Amino acid sequence: MTDRTETAAIPRQGYKKGLPLAGLATAEEAAVELWKIARLGMTSNDAYAVQLGATKASGGAWRARIAVLRGFKLIKTEGDKIGLSPLGQALVNSSDPAGQVTARRTALQSLRSYADLVATFDGTELPEESVLATRLQFEYGKEADVALKAARAFVESLRHAEMIDGANVVRSSGNPAVMSPKVELGSGDGVISGKALTVGSSGEVQADEDATAAELDQAFAADASILDEHLTRDPGDVGHVSSNSANSSVALSVTLDLSNFRADEVVQILNALKGM
Repeated sequence: MTDRTETAAIPRQGYKKGLPLAGLATAEEAAVELWKIARLGMTSNDAYAVQLGATKASGGAWRARIAVLRGFKLIKTEGDKIGLSPLGQALVNSSDPAGQVTARRTALQSLRSYADLVATFDGTELPEESVLATRLQFEYGKEADVALKAARAFVESLRHAEMIDGANVVRSSGNPAVMSPKVELGSGDGVISGKALTVGSSGEVQADEDATAAELDQAFAADASILDEHLTRDPGDVGHVSSNSANSSVALSVTLDLSNFRADEVVQILNALKGM
């Protein structure tokens, strides 16, 4: 019998790929934690995992977070090192609120699946979540409940990036009532301006997007609600104490008054205590 969760998470042949089940706000929270430990530089994956509350960079929750961060173009990696991309740095820069909002819009439209949806609904009223979920169900090969979760993540991302106006109309350039100046960030990774981060040739960009889409699908394949759970520490943590080790570390000091017992009774009592 086919595993329902796997079927729900991994698109079958012919379906689009790369639809996350966690949105931009979740990615931003993870980016803020990376900023705390890496700043403008790089840090080890394990150090970042510890900052997130784990003991090492492994497990389903870790892979899902990295996939979402990569999908929104918020990180850069070099071997076992990880850091924020220029876009990621702009996203967490709370000292520049206008630039931060623009970075959110750029990040949202850097994810291919979200960029496609924005292009589809730009300038029109956003449909109800249930209607949007039906579309995603059949375009991305998801189960109904998973598609609904993906739809909610997308809508929440639009609101987080202030890309829905008061009439519930999608605005790719942002809500006209809350406009912010254009932001351009130069780096070795490319130039951020307007919609997406451009890196290398069109062929390289396509290959990168395909790889990112596959990573997102795989990250949520094992458990469609993987990010509903916090990263947990391994059972082998230093702070973990087994019941056996706990027992062995306990010492008891007992004083017995045997003055009222006969000699043979005292011997019996002492022998019984020795056997414990």
